[in-house]
Parts: sequence; C-alpha cells; structure tokens
Amino acid sequence: MHQCPIFFRFDVPGALAVVDRTIGAWFTELGWGDRVPAPGERITLDASTHAVHVARVDRGTGRRSRRFTLACRGGDRQADRKPGPAPGGGPRTGNTDSGPRTTTITLDVDRFGRRGWVLVREETEAPPTRTPRIAAALASALGARDGAHPLTQGAPIVQTPDVPDLIGLLCDPGRTRPLLVVGTDHGFPVRKLADLVAALAADAEALLVARVLDAPATAQFNQAVPDALRVGPGTGAVFPPPESLASEGHAAPEAVEGGFPARHSVIGADRMVSDEYGLRRELWHLALHYARANPLPTAVEEADARLGRLTDRCREAQPAPEPATPAPPKPGAHVAPAEKTPHAPAGAQPGGPLGPLGSLLGDILEDVLGDRTIDTDSLENLRVVARRGNRRTREHRRDRGEIRRLRHELAAAHRTIDSLRTEQDPAAPDPAPIRRNSPAQDTRPAQAHRPQRGHDHAPDTFAELLDRLAEVPRVQFTGDPQPALRLDRQSNSRGYVHKTWKALLALSDYAEARSSDCGPPGVHNYLTHTPPGCRGFSVHDHAAVESDTTTRAAAFREPRVLPVPESVHPDGAVFMGGHFRVGGGSTVSPRLHYYDDTGSSGDIYVGYIGAHLPNQSTN
Repeated sequence: MHQCPIFFRFDVPGALAVVDRTIGAWFTELGWGDRVPAPGERITLDASTHAVHVARVDRGTGRRSRRFTLACRGGDRQADRKPGPAPGGGPRTGNTDSGPRTTTITLDVDRFGRRGWVLVREETEAPPTRTPRIAAALASALGARDGAHPLTQGAPIVQTPDVPDLIGLLCDPGRTRPLLVVGTDHGFPVRKLADLVAALAADAEALLVARVLDAPATAQFNQAVPDALRVGPGTGAVFPPPESLASEGHAAPEAVEGGFPARHSVIGADRMVSDEYGLRRELWHLALHYARANPLPTAVEEADARLGRLTDRCREAQPAPEPATPAPPKPGAHVAPAEKTPHAPAGAQPGGPLGPLGSLLGDILEDVLGDRTIDTDSLENLRVVARRGNRRTREHRRDRGEIRRLRHELAAAHRTIDSLRTEQDPAAPDPAPIRRNSPAQDTRPAQAHRPQRGHDHAPDTFAELLDRLAEVPRVQFTGDPQPALRLDRQSNSRGYVHKTWKALLALSDYAEARSSDCGPPGVHNYLTHTPPGCRGFSVHDHAAVESDTTTRAAAFREPRVLPVPESVHPDGAVFMGGHFRVGGGSTVSPRLHYYDDTGSSGDIYVGYIGAHLPNQSTN
C-alpha cells in the first residue's frame, strides 16, 4: 500500500467546530450527507465503505484527541478529481482507480480548543497523484502552519514589504515543506505567472509552498541572499527543507551561510511554460518525498498509535455486516415475485436469522412499545412513534425560536425603558430597580462599601480601556487582549467601550460590596437589587449562565474555558458562563465573560472581551 502523509500544526479558536464542519462538508461531497459517525461509533455507509470515529481526553493535561477513518474497499466514491481537462492544460492526474483506499484523520488540541496538530494519512494500492482534498480543506480551514510561518495556498505574489517574511521562511529551521520561489522582471505579467505557478503546485497543495516575486521584490530578494541562491527573471528555485538537507548529508553546518540552504534546484523559464504537465508531476513527487522523509514528532506518533488501538477495538466491537448482493437476472429470465413477510407468532423471540441485530431491535421495541415481538405490526407502530417524535421535535424547535424572539423583544423594550429613565433623570448614575433588600441590609451604611469614583469617565477605545483596567479595584483581566482590540475597528466601537467600562465598574462595586457583606450574593442578584450608592448595569443585558447546549457541547464550551491564576483553579482555567452583553444588533455582538471568585479571593476575573463566541446560533 502506498501512503501519503500530511502533518501540520494550527492555532485557531474553536478548532474542533472547524474540523467538524470541514469533515461534514467532505462527507456531503462524497455523497454520505450528514452520516458522520459520533465518537466511539462505526457506521457502514454501503457494502464496501465504512467510517469509524474514536476520541480520547487526557485527564491530566485536558488535551483532546480524535481520529476519523474512512475505509473503502473499492469504487470511485473518493476520486480526488472529476473527469475533464485540468486547469492550465494537460490530462487529469486525480486518483481514478477503484482499488481499496483508507483515509485517516488524526487531530489533537489543547484544553482550550485552540492549538494543536492534524495528521492526514491516505493509503491506496496505486501510487498517489495529488494531496487528498480533505487534507487541503483542513489546512485551509484551520490556518495551517509550517514551522513559524503560515502554510498558504496557491502562489501569492510577494512585494517589497513581504521580502523579509520570505527570507524568514527560507531560513526557518522548523520548515518541513519545499519552497518554490519564482522571480520576475518588469517585462513579465506577474499575475499570469502567479496563476501558472499555482497550477503547477496544485497537486502538491499543503505539501509545497510557492511564492512569486514581483520585479522590485526580486531585486531585493537577490540582494539579501547569497549569490548562489539568486533567482533570475522567469526562473524558479526549489529550496528543500533544512531537516532533509541535514538527514541526507548535503548540508554540513559550515556549508550554510547565514542560515540559508546550501543547495537548491533551478527551474528554467522555458520548461515552466512548455512542460507544465511534467513539471507538475515532478513537484508533486518532490513534495511527497519530503513528506514521507520527515519524521513525525514522538508525541504525534504516540497519540496516533493510541487512537489506532481504539479504532481497532471499535471495529471489533461493531463488526461490519456483509450484505448479500444478488446477481442481476439475465435478460428474459423469469423473476419470482417477492414473498411477503409472515407475521411472527406472539411471544416470538428476536434473534434467529437476524442474530445480534434482532436482539438489538427487540430491545428497541421493548423500550418504545413494551413488547419485544418482531413482526410487521410492531415495525409499523415503531415507524408511527418515530414520525410523531419527529413532528414534536419540529414543533419544539419552532416554539423555542418564537420564545427566543420574544425574549429579544422584551430585552429591547427594557433597554428602551432604561434609556428613557436616564434621559428623564440625567443626574442619576445608573438606573437601578426599586430596592428589595432585606431590612438588615437596608440598615447597613451604604458608604461603607461605596468605591471611589475618580475613574467614572469612560475610555474612548478598547486600547485605552485595557490600559486603565488597573484603576478598577477587585477586577483582574486574565484573557487575550487581541479580541478586544479588534473591536476598535468597528464603526460603533465607542458605544461598545462605554458599555464594557460600565460593566467593569458594576463588577468592581459588586466585589467591594461582597467584601463588606453589604450586597446580595451573585452578580445577577446584585444587578437586580443594586445597593444604594453602587453602580449597576441593566439586568436584561446580563446572563448568569450559558444555555445547556453551549455548556455541554465541546465545540461551544471549550472557547469559554478561559485562563485564571492557578491559585484560583489548579488547571489555570475555568469555564466562564457568566457574561455581559455589551453590544448587539450585528454579527459581532460583543460579550464580556467573567468568573466570580469573590467567595475565595474576593476578586472578579475577566477572561474575555470581544466578539460573540461560537454557539448554536452563530455556528
């Protein structure tokens, strides 16, 4: 069997959700629709194809590993290309063989669901002729990286400001892919040349990196590299990865000048135009050679081996049925009519000719109908129950959508009321509901926990807000500042900043009130019954917890597992379901997620300020 391995790392929020969407689209493209197996499940897709999905969670580190396997004993379901001419000329080079093919996708992500790696292996009887489409799709969706640089698609045009990045990519010791660099001059049509180079590297997508330099960038590149590595107009240079040079013994340390490769291959301008098909084949074989030669990290091999053993156990526990395919009748031959299914006698036990499948079907009938008898009547009753359940599920979803819409309208009405109250009484610091505190709380002096108001003036940008967080007592920001800084690009960012600042001040006053035992426990209770003299926030724009779907689904829960000091939690991160709605009415809908630790450390930890995190509606 011939093997085509593709390995890359990634760093993207919500990586598991991205992988699920990409694999779901791949199954749909292959004609299997939404029949993606769940973790621990083996699905027989047809007589020759089955899929297995296994998952593992490391309780010590919180890392999550998954492995998808799609095995086909024959047929052209997984043909990588449709019939027809290839872009740029030349015959199709996709895998059109109908032999056995096994595609395995192994991935591993950290406990935050952001950083990890992917390993795609495809095994075929015939030699592979291009990168599997699922590997290219995952690399594009996850923003794959090779070493310290992104793994780009096609052949981007490099201009003068991009030359230092290209030099860094060329000298990157972690680079594992060959690098194709094509130079130009003022007389070359750069755009057409870039399209030609992209077509040459299309078969080796995700296994080869290509760049086309415009005329000024070519001159700057040739000045920065040694004379032996310069590229001429219309010519290309293929630089192998550094590790392969060392392993092949071609690059002694003293032979490398300034970190540059010691050797490379040159592609003439004439061949690039006249021998497109041969050059495309040569680049593919070169990229495949380095992909097979580069050893995988030890941690990757160990994780892949563990998931492989889980896959084998899943296959043994759920053996694939062997459906009998009757031979088609000869033309003119008499075909006997199908016999009707006889009614089984009452009390008939499942099994018999159905074997384990009959026992499972009997269990289902007993759970749903209260009778294990397998006959046409019971199966018809089971279908009626299933249809009724589907109808009720649709009605429930429709009602849930209507309830969500009414809640949004109610929240908008409450916000309008709050704004009108503020306009009527501009001297009031914040519209707070009527006090419903107990008499014991009312007798306590409000000034005992009233914070200083020297920082009431709201900042105008999120950059200023992050700088002024030190002014807010008992509130610590432990998250990534980049999502908040990206909000400054929005047209209504100033409103987002003011509302975020208002939420931070309310959290600060809540923590101060809790430290002096003068306020109700819980942020939501505090906002509902804000003590006199304390700053509040509209309770309708606050959620104390997330929905059950968001809390339970790994793709939605993991982006909300945000960092805190290890003194707060030994893992250095906690699930932050409480959040403020600091903006709405757009695709951004900013949120502020926090963790209430006033019961222990006395502080509030803000783990995220930025655009709405993924959930069932935004996914």
